[in-house]
Amino acid sequence: MLNIGTQTLETERLILRKFESKDVNDCFKFLSDKQTCLDDGGYLSFTEKNEEYNQLINKLFNDNGRLMIYSKEYHKVIGTINLMDVSDRAVECKEVGYVISPNYRRKGYAYEAVSNLVKLLLDDLKLDMIIAGCFEDNVSSKKMLEKLEFIFEGKKHKALWDAVDGPKDLLYFYREKN
Repeated sequence: MLNIGTQTLETERLILRKFESKDVNDCFKFLSDKQTCLDDGGYLSFTEKNEEYNQLINKLFNDNGRLMIYSKEYHKVIGTINLMDVSDRAVECKEVGYVISPNYRRKGYAYEAVSNLVKLLLDDLKLDMIIAGCFEDNVSSKKMLEKLEFIFEGKKHKALWDAVDGPKDLLYFYREKN
């Protein structure tokens, strides 16, 4: 099993690292944004740091497939990147997911984080394939995956439950090692 939670990746502007207790407030800023949470997985945003939020924070702390996207310039966590197990492929494969705080979108942070993780996974750790999904209406995410040379694979119907719209389709993309 691939454990990225022990990895720290550094880029020009970012540090991708394991969750730290000091990240609680930074995470709340984007996990309290309705559209961010719907785009991330169709769940409702948090309105307060209650028991449910604390349970999520404990999950983040113990999740070895998740890295925080830390901005060197702003000295804060501006998003997360998640590597999930995939069991329906004939090769070693992981699914990557990511979320960036609304205030830091359209500045290339997601691209920088995901492209460096892809390089680590395919080139250094020799993973066979990476997949990624996004909702059809998330045009920015779709364009970014295409820019990262992911290939459109198809639509997975009623793939995820959205807290507002019910079952939603996901567009899936893949990238293999060269």
